[in-house]
Amino acid sequence: AHERNIPSLLEVNSPLKEPRGSLKSFLDGVLLVQPMRRLRDELAAKASRLVTPLPSIIPDTVTAEKVHQVNWGANVERFRPEVEPATLDIPEDRPVVVFSGSFRPWHGADMLVRAAEKVPEAFFLFVGAGPSWDPARRLAYELGLHDRVLFTGAVGYHEMPGYLSRGDVGVAPYQPEKLRQMQLGFYWSPLKIFEYMAMEMPVVTLDVPPLRAIIRPEQEGLLYEEGDVAAMARAIGSLLEDRDRARAMGRAAREHVVAHYSWQLHCEALDRILKEMTGKQ
Repeated sequence: AHERNIPSLLEVNSPLKEPRGSLKSFLDGVLLVQPMRRLRDELAAKASRLVTPLPSIIPDTVTAEKVHQVNWGANVERFRPEVEPATLDIPEDRPVVVFSGSFRPWHGADMLVRAAEKVPEAFFLFVGAGPSWDPARRLAYELGLHDRVLFTGAVGYHEMPGYLSRGDVGVAPYQPEKLRQMQLGFYWSPLKIFEYMAMEMPVVTLDVPPLRAIIRPEQEGLLYEEGDVAAMARAIGSLLEDRDRARAMGRAAREHVVAHYSWQLHCEALDRILKEMTGKQ
């Protein structure tokens, strides 16, 4: 595109900077000419515009005018509270706390299992699969939680709304300290949170930017200090104790995600940027 003088838009969802101690930084140091850094800077320089959920992961060599902060979102038409709930082996008389994701180490599924031990009145639904799926499942059984947890394994995207529909509270127990790149800031657009919100679930997650802007305390959910399992459990228990409060937060969450964090809004933002950079406005 650069050679043909065609405007290009570069989406950056993983740091173009390197955190301390990374393999790429090591290679750049050994090779002296710093090929990784040079390639990164060249790609960023040749792009007409860059979009990212967190501008701090863009190299400092890029002018601020080229960078647009654009979040991902939820499909608020597919993920909505009216969908038919999935048929699952869950007791009808227990509130359900749900986790969905690809079970990476930094997603914190094991932390939620430990929190589950402290919230005996709830059933915990773990949806998805990945590297941490089996360790989290084994931990649940070691703690004697086999009758209060369900690990579904991988679920097709089209089925996800029905699974999330079984939840009363959605939890995103991230552990940024387990991912070196997070030294640069919490750069994910948290899809699980957006989808919980679209399903009218109050959300429990850690108190870090930008999550505290997405989940405003006492409005769309509750926050806890990173790594504090007991605080996470207290937040979950608090929502389950006052169901009217939880439902009000869930409704506010749905309104907030529709207004600010939908894929529709994401595409509208991209459309504006593309038209501006091509002179089509």
